[in-house]
Amino acid sequence: MFDPRNLETVMNMCRVELTGVSDALLKATMFEVMDEFFRDTNSWREEIVFNVAPPATAPATPQQFQAATAYPITPSEGQIIRLDGVINGNRSQVAALMPEVGVIHLTHVPNFAQQYTAFVTKNVSLPLTKDDYPIGPDWLLQKWHLAIKHGMIGYCMNQKNKSYSDIKGALYNLQKFRQFVANVRSAVLRANTIGAAAWRFPQQFRSISQKGGVPVYATGNDWSG
Repeated sequence: MFDPRNLETVMNMCRVELTGVSDALLKATMFEVMDEFFRDTNSWREEIVFNVAPPATAPATPQQFQAATAYPITPSEGQIIRLDGVINGNRSQVAALMPEVGVIHLTHVPNFAQQYTAFVTKNVSLPLTKDDYPIGPDWLLQKWHLAIKHGMIGYCMNQKNKSYSDIKGALYNLQKFRQFVANVRSAVLRANTIGAAAWRFPQQFRSISQKGGVPVYATGNDWSG
């Protein structure tokens, strides 16, 4: 969760440049800017451990198979927007999909009870705090407070007929914000390491298609009718 002192610092940075702006608008704009930041940078991630086990009886229908291979997961904060991959207790990759956000659908029925780990990308979500601030990781405002500031100022200056309306100022600040987003996205791909590339799941995880939102399961311990 964000440190209230860091939130207030960003708010004050915006108040100085936006004469007459209301705190209500700043808080609403902060949510929009953070939503865009996290959605475009994929920088907020979490590893979620969940338990799996084979069903008591072998699935006899596609519906039973999907029920036997579906596992809901819940993030500690925010909302899940995409699944990056799943591994088993041996740190081996497990083929899985997430056609419904928050529910992992395994391609194969587990052979035995164990713990899997889902790697997910997250974003801010509703509801907000009691003070109407977004809920998110404090490293965002510690490391990328200027990105959020430029985004908030750009959004507000882009509004018409306000005391702080400024088309040129909006363009400048939004360009700065998008440059920060590009820099963060690049840093995430390099795992924040110079000359490195972040580890990613192999492309075969992307080869399993969906039809009408229903996973198409591969061979293995899958239901075959």
